[in-house]
Amino acid sequence: MKTLAVLALALISLVGCSKKPTALEVCQKLEVAGVATGCKPGTPGGLGAAAVEVAVFDLPSVPTKSGQVMRFEKEKFYEGTVDAFTSAAMLAGPHRYGSAKTLIFVQMNEGASVEVGARAKAVVDALPGDSSGPPVSKAPPPPPPAEPKAAASAVVASPEAARAAPSPVEVCAKLLAAGVAKACGKSEVDKDMTKVTFDLAGQPGKKGTILQLPADKNYDRYLALVNGTPPTSALRPFAASSKARTVVHLQPGATADTAGKAKAVLEAL
Repeated sequence: MKTLAVLALALISLVGCSKKPTALEVCQKLEVAGVATGCKPGTPGGLGAAAVEVAVFDLPSVPTKSGQVMRFEKEKFYEGTVDAFTSAAMLAGPHRYGSAKTLIFVQMNEGASVEVGARAKAVVDALPGDSSGPPVSKAPPPPPPAEPKAAASAVVASPEAARAAPSPVEVCAKLLAAGVAKACGKSEVDKDMTKVTFDLAGQPGKKGTILQLPADKNYDRYLALVNGTPPTSALRPFAASSKARTVVHLQPGATADTAGKAKAVLEAL
């Protein structure tokens, strides 16, 4: 069965190799590879707002989760989107695969396995005319072995910030007290930032994210990225504290009252 799928993928790649593929055509290749199901046209938005065409799909390996294929008309829009997703990797996840020659970018939910990511990467690598260049990103490596908690302090912050800044868990506690959050998740540590997710109080199904970027340059770069997104971006609404090097994102649709309370909490840090 797997051999047939690979053969079908190869045949699809040969058809129409004289022109760049559409987002929907790439999505159909992902279906053949067993990565996607239910491909359909989507609407550009969020970090991918510069795309001229979007195809969205479900991940059969991760129920209720999805991915998207974006196509761009100009190289500068493609490169800008790649940079935006890279900067927001903690939110966007590791599954990001691009073809600079066809201006196609694929992004999937972080719940997808390494194997599924490798299949998606193979599809993007095989796009017409793009066999000579490297992809935007490699398939994510297997999860590393557990490390001692002390390793979480790899990012160096200024002594003042390290002493004064409350942790994301402490910020979430303040959001709980302010009626913004209902329940706080566990702290997740990345090499550049620490993340805590929480449920929004009084808004079932909606969540928020707290990101702390201890290094000044990382915080400044991320905040510049967020400030440059359109009002409909998935990164808005948000509140930020330069003193605590912390940004709080609320899921789109959060009430203005909730956003105002979150802003007040961040300003008081």
